[in-house]
Amino acid sequence: MNFHINIGAQYDWDFSLEVYDITAPGFVFTYTTENGTVMEEGGASDTYRGFLTGDSSSVARLLISGNTFSGFIKSPSEIYRINPIGFWVTNPANPMGFMAVPVLIPVLVFSP
Repeated sequence: MNFHINIGAQYDWDFSLEVYDITAPGFVFTYTTENGTVMEEGGASDTYRGFLTGDSSSVARLLISGNTFSGFIKSPSEIYRINPIGFWVTNPANPMGFMAVPVLIPVLVFSP
């Protein structure tokens, strides 16, 4: 799968990604409601691994699920962590009426 992130001119990345299930076989999600305990079998994976297109030495691990987007990107000279969505911004061009604005935090920036 090809994936593109554009957060301004400085952060414009293309990725080559594949689904990467990080749950164990037979995973069961258990939670408690006012009606008691609910157990659900694990579903489709929302986690991905890959690299920046054209740079197989880079590493990308992303969670892309509904309203959640987070992960990290590591190139030979930089590491970035993408925190979950920070807020929503109205976007009339988007059929859903909003766009997600992730919070990008440079974790470590160094020269090789």
